[in-house]
Amino acid sequence: MTIEYTHMGFMSPREPEMDAVDRWRDLKRKLEEKLRRGEIPAEDVEGVRYGLDRIHHYYKI
Repeated sequence: MTIEYTHMGFMSPREPEMDAVDRWRDLKRKLEEKLRRGEIPAEDVEGVRYGLDRIHHYYKI
């Protein structure tokens, strides 16, 4: 059994990368919807946009 180290921490074989990508994809979708509807406080919008950019950069989604 190998444990792979990634930029997000350790991943065990029980937590395959596809599951992590699916979770990030779901989070990205939810955040984009909240941005579109204006539900994110103005002071947090820049940070959320940066986070979405990082998700895209690391996971290519």
